[in-house]
Amino acid sequence: MPVDADWLYTRIATIDQPINSLPSLHAGLTAYAIFYARRAWADFKPRTLLICLIVGWVWAALIFYGTLATKQHYLVDLPAGMLVAWLAHRIAWRGSGDKDVVSEVSATREGQLTARE
Repeated sequence: MPVDADWLYTRIATIDQPINSLPSLHAGLTAYAIFYARRAWADFKPRTLLICLIVGWVWAALIFYGTLATKQHYLVDLPAGMLVAWLAHRIAWRGSGDKDVVSEVSATREGQLTARE
């Protein structure tokens, strides 16, 4: 531990044990958020969606780097966490086909409005 380390970093480093590594839930939750955003933002214009996803993955890369730089995880932990996120995303949305969240909600609301009329 560096002598001039910030007090918060020192506290986290003393609490966090090296056996908490595989898979990285930092990577998993970050990746899952981007997988979900892709579904939720499916109605965006393609260029806008692409820009949002690029910004999301750049932000994710910074989080991934941070977990490595602070020695919270090893490099192998990151793809493992992303794999867990991908599997969870596939399981959560199985059977929904290529439908996106926004279209499903819109269709449900339209159906409710038609039923009321």
